[in-house]
Amino acid sequence: HHSYASIKWWGDWDFAGAEIEFKRSLELNSSDETTHADYADFLGQLGRFPEAMAAADRAAALNPRAIADHGSLLFLQRRYDEAVTAIRRNLSLQPHLQSLLHYRLALVYAMQGKPQDAIREARLAGVAKTGDGDSNLSLATALALAGEKGEARAMLDGILQSAKDRYVSPVNIAQLFVALGDTDRAFEWLQLAYDTRSDHLLSLNVSPTWDGVRADPRFQALLTKVGFVK
Repeated sequence: HHSYASIKWWGDWDFAGAEIEFKRSLELNSSDETTHADYADFLGQLGRFPEAMAAADRAAALNPRAIADHGSLLFLQRRYDEAVTAIRRNLSLQPHLQSLLHYRLALVYAMQGKPQDAIREARLAGVAKTGDGDSNLSLATALALAGEKGEARAMLDGILQSAKDRYVSPVNIAQLFVALGDTDRAFEWLQLAYDTRSDHLLSLNVSPTWDGVRADPRFQALLTKVGFVK
């Protein structure tokens, strides 16, 4: 049932069906911290934050080292100071996710208007290189959000060339273009993401990194097509 939930969530974008499967999985095994953590992530993407935080709390109570991402949920709620505290706690609990967690700190600091802190964390994410995703793309995006757009643009050609030879999420490339202020290019990549059913599109609903284009009619149309807006 946990697997069915993941397929319906990430693959089918069937949020109602995914929730049914998550709940059934937890009925059968309420002590599985991974299911609680994934359910928290799912609820967070839907913007149901009180329920998401409660699910993350249950995962952490079952296993303090569980991947219960309070920091990410707090970031999505724009509770940035609390997000920093939570992510830094996870840095000690989840050393295998150093790159990803430093990148998330970079995003938080960028949103807080702390460019130097954001750049420091972005560079640490690139050095760690132990998380998932493309470290150069993460670094360029964080640099752009922190105001270092010249350096980010200097990295862009290499990133686009890399995307010709191996899979790079078109959503993440779109996010870089948003950070650079190139809205039209961002929507070109978002359309490609939709056409290829990139699961990263599920970040669109609530992530602050999309706030710069959230009022654009093309963005609202995409939210509807993915299923966030009925």
